[in-house]
Amino acid sequence: MARNTQRLIAEALRRLMREKELDKITVQEIADAANVNKKTFYYHFHGIGDLICWMHTIEPYETIDVEGVRPDNWIDMVQRFARRVQMDSEHITKVYYSSYGGALRQAVIRMFDRATDKYIRSIIVLYDEKFGQPLELTPLQLEYIVGYYAMALYGIVEKWFLRGMQDPVEDFMSLVQMMNTLNNFSLFNALEALANAAPTEA
Repeated sequence: MARNTQRLIAEALRRLMREKELDKITVQEIADAANVNKKTFYYHFHGIGDLICWMHTIEPYETIDVEGVRPDNWIDMVQRFARRVQMDSEHITKVYYSSYGGALRQAVIRMFDRATDKYIRSIIVLYDEKFGQPLELTPLQLEYIVGYYAMALYGIVEKWFLRGMQDPVEDFMSLVQMMNTLNNFSLFNALEALANAAPTEA
């Protein structure tokens, strides 16, 4: 029931955005358009920025299956994301260039952080299997590695956003593919260096 109400509120915002600028829309207008009261809106969201973040976190998670990311389907996940974004480009562009653009960035980065975490953990398992040398990273090391690769991917997406998502998905994906090849090479080298630097048992 809660999810249905959240979707109702999100769709109300989408309708309002077809008629006026996002920065000029109020919580009361969204509540009225969704046929709920203001209290109900604030029960589900802290404000419009929180609603924007939800719209671009929860919905993509369900469409893209971030939790199912593996090395063999990583590129497919990014492609599904790109196609979904391009289909929704008018709405996303309006959000991106509004004062709520930060909420959109936060949502996308959060999604990439989670997907990249799953991806890199899978790569580490492959490394362990290939070299027969278990690699134990500290939580801090893993956090920084994930953050590095997630932001690299987001950097490409950000440029695509800035270009109004006019580039064909195929062109965008060729860049992602190239980056993925480079990342895999550098990641394996980094893992090897970390393994060699790990203290050996006496």
